[in-house]
Amino acid sequence: EADKKVLEKVAPKVSCVLHSDQLEVDKPGIAHKNPRILLARILELFHPQAPSEPGIHELATVDSRAEIHQSASVGPHCVVGPRVKLGAGVVLRAFVVIGEDSTVGEGSFLQPHVVIGAGCRIGRDCQLEPWAKVGEGASLGDGVDLGAHANIGKEADIQIGAKVDNLVLVGPRTKVGPGSLLVGQSAVDRDAVLHAGVVIAGQGSVGPEAVLHSGVQVGGRSLATGELKEAGPYLGTPAIPLKEEMRRRAREKKAQRG
Repeated sequence: EADKKVLEKVAPKVSCVLHSDQLEVDKPGIAHKNPRILLARILELFHPQAPSEPGIHELATVDSRAEIHQSASVGPHCVVGPRVKLGAGVVLRAFVVIGEDSTVGEGSFLQPHVVIGAGCRIGRDCQLEPWAKVGEGASLGDGVDLGAHANIGKEADIQIGAKVDNLVLVGPRTKVGPGSLLVGQSAVDRDAVLHAGVVIAGQGSVGPEAVLHSGVQVGGRSLATGELKEAGPYLGTPAIPLKEEMRRRAREKKAQRG
């Protein structure tokens, strides 16, 4: 990934170039609007998950009323409650706990010490990293990723393709829209609504009952409150559009200089 001048120097020395779809290069390549995301996906192919054998480990505790697909894998010391449903290819690593009446969709992978409360719905192909927690009645759409120690509050709704990074807190009854990204150590308070494609940068926060419309990007260590309608970056406490924040800082510096 680089501008045209850099690519001209690099391309002759490599066999493949990852570049944005706005550039043209005379070399076999892959064009993508975001080469970094594409590269991350390619690298995953070189580090596949260790295979898991189907079946229930002898040290797991599974309620007799649970429905476990024959291709699912339940690891040692897992606890699976009554009326839980595990779909095809689901993997529970050691010490995972699934509360009663919860459903885990096909192909989802739960790393050690994940805790799922009662009455939750985990969609297809979700990835939950170690120590992630999902509160009672919460829902994760298909393809949702939860990082290590992520905490999802009761009755929260994390929609399809959203990514919740390590040490992120999502409050009760909060809605996180499709494709949204909550970066490490960010926090979204109770009853907030984040529409599609919202980004909360590292250590950024969203106040209770806030509404963030599609494409809003909250900067690191900023606090979003109320309703943010216009797509684009916001900074500050409370968060305001980036241009306004830059003008505010310029005025402060000018005042300090006298």
